[in-house]
Amino acid sequence: MTPFGDTCSAINMIIVDESQRGRGLGRQLTSAVMELAGDRECRLTATSDGLPLYEKLGVRCDASNRPPPGRYWSRRYT
Repeated sequence: MTPFGDTCSAINMIIVDESQRGRGLGRQLTSAVMELAGDRECRLTATSDGLPLYEKLGVRCDASNRPPPGRYWSRRYT
């Protein structure tokens, strides 16, 4: 998590190796980083592979910042 002052932060590319998926590691890592962010708004840059997990954790799409298909997704949560 990279803080930008007291109001904003960025989370970039939390990726779990394919052989380690399904063990809750991505959820644990993402939850821990979101907790570190505190009350800051977060911008999450990720692949669409993690989208179901991020949505379960309350991440919502900022459609105004969506890159072309096949690239990374930019997400925001408050």
